[in-house]
Amino acid sequence: MIKKKNFFPAIIVAVIVIFLVIIIFALRSQINALNEQYAKLNEELKAHQDTVDELNYEFTLSEKEYIEKYAREQLGFHKTGEIVFKDGN
Repeated sequence: MIKKKNFFPAIIVAVIVIFLVIIIFALRSQINALNEQYAKLNEELKAHQDTVDELNYEFTLSEKEYIEKYAREQLGFHKTGEIVFKDGN
């Protein structure tokens, strides 16, 4: 008596395995994209944190100190007898 082999369960298992492999590759691609986005957002966060730190520093200055800081940075003023170093750019 010759037994008939049933290939149907093997085909279903093969299809499921192939499906799972495709899903794994798609998810890995999404993870890589999200990691890149995370790194970019971290850089932006650091830049914004620097701005917040600068604003917090300016908030702690007295009115006179703030005016002096503004005059130095924005208007290019300096005190008499003070040595000024200029950036080559």
